[in-house]
Amino acid sequence: TAAADLTTVDIEGKSNGFIITVNGKKDTFIPPIGTIGDKILGFDAAGNIVKGVLKKEKIVCAGTRTQVINNSNVSSNSTILLSYQDPSRIIYPAILSINPGVSFTVQFSSIPPTSAILHYTIID
Repeated sequence: TAAADLTTVDIEGKSNGFIITVNGKKDTFIPPIGTIGDKILGFDAAGNIVKGVLKKEKIVCAGTRTQVINNSNVSSNSTILLSYQDPSRIIYPAILSINPGVSFTVQFSSIPPTSAILHYTIID
């Protein structure tokens, strides 16, 4: 069954999450409530439920064009989502490099002030 065919999905709400059944395969998912939890739910190409690790953090920008962010949760397979928060200007962040198990480097479109915040989410 293709992942787009969701006619056989059943979601049963529980006080601490959901029991999700897809094509007869039952799994439990505890969604984030108020903050990001440590699980993310998705489907592979065959429609199977897959779970990944989700880590959300925020840091203050260093006031430099590139910034190394130390985080041992990052791997060579990680997807890193970035969001820049600064009411005074728009600056675009991008992943420049990943050092698996150690850090990743962000490059900004221009130098951010030290009052700006970089939010990032690591999905692995």
